[in-house]
Amino acid sequence: SGGVAVSSRVLLCGALLLWASGAGAGPLTDLLQARQAKIDALLARYPDPLPEAARRELQAAVGDLLDYGAMAEAALGAAEWQRRSAAQREAFVAEFEALLRASSIRSVDVYRVSTVRYEQERVAGAAGEVRASVESDAALTEMDYRFRRLDGRWRVVDYAIDGLWAAQNYQRQFQKVLAEHGWEELLERMRRRTAELEAEP
Repeated sequence: SGGVAVSSRVLLCGALLLWASGAGAGPLTDLLQARQAKIDALLARYPDPLPEAARRELQAAVGDLLDYGAMAEAALGAAEWQRRSAAQREAFVAEFEALLRASSIRSVDVYRVSTVRYEQERVAGAAGEVRASVESDAALTEMDYRFRRLDGRWRVVDYAIDGLWAAQNYQRQFQKVLAEHGWEELLERMRRRTAELEAEP
């Protein structure tokens, strides 16, 4: 489907904006909790399926903490990023953001979380991490978020579920397309995949 896949595991990781239980919260956990409160309030107002306006509101809430530029740079890889002009970087970031935004509302059910236990929050200067475990009827899922303080605001710059990091997952796919088909084809495949996701009911 367009050559750029959106892993359900990566989608889930980006989607689970956490509901705290157990250990005391820190500043990064507080941000995740506040965002989840917005999502909970939105979902409580609408039955399934969400109307289009509510889906866009959910999309905005989900993306509120993400730094798409930092994630795009990591997903492209340092060497490839350095090779690209400012205009090419800008175009890539725009396509990457559109792809992540489209994938973020692919399945509303992943936002309906029950219990999340925060196991660790670490802050060192302008960097931070949050680790949590998500309990459901089916499984126990380990999650990690990497934060960076940018322009005075904490932003999520990568996330993982059961050890699978989003930026690394995308980087493997992007590097394969670049090696086999080149830059313009990568952007075109990202556009096509975004369009496919947006067309899904």
